Amino acid sequence: MANLRLTFFLLLQLISTCYTAATSLHSRGLTNADRLKRGLPLKSPVFRRGTPTRRDSSPSNVPVPITYRGRVQVLDATTGSPLGWLSEGPSTNLVDSQSDAVQIELSTYPGVTSGLIAKCLSCSTTQNLGLKGSSITAYAYFSMVGTVPVTNTVSGIIHQPQVWTFDSSNNALQLSYTKAAGNIYTTMKLTSNKAFWVTPSATTIKGTGVKLQLVPLS
Repeated sequence: MANLRLTFFLLLQLISTCYTAATSLHSRGLTNADRLKRGLPLKSPVFRRGTPTRRDSSPSNVPVPITYRGRVQVLDATTGSPLGWLSEGPSTNLVDSQSDAVQIELSTYPGVTSGLIAKCLSCSTTQNLGLKGSSITAYAYFSMVGTVPVTNTVSGIIHQPQVWTFDSSNNALQLSYTKAAGNIYTTMKLTSNKAFWVTPSATTIKGTGVKLQLVPLS
């Protein structure tokens, strides 16, 4: 008798299990609205991962700057003989020792060789080797200036950092600045007191014509 009862109990449990499994399989295909009508709990949310986006391995179109660092050597414009080195400012002059020369950094891009800024690396503050002068005179001189060009219409003072042209084939460093009047300042002169002046004419300032060359930092 006991065995019969146990068999009957196991049979009921098996039927219940099968019914529950069948109901579960059937309910999986139901919408949440159907489940609510039947008194069933809502489906658990399903989180699906999106399709990963393939990254473009092609190079960026943003140009990468080319940087040159070095000291500025002063050469005779006619003979090419070394005369000395360009010192730090505020007003630069000629020094004999390379260790005392100003260290600058030029950043340019492919195809861009003019209008460059010469950042001073050896200066204690953020400055640039540029041009300082007056809008009412026909000359200017090398000096440490800020990053932004300044023209004071009252005093006539000008500060110009974007005046350099660099030729990487021979490391030649040339200065060129056009004033509002149209005068183009490209002639660099070294006077007897070892000061540098830049003029639009070779006869404006007496002195030795010079050219500059960037000697890379070792």
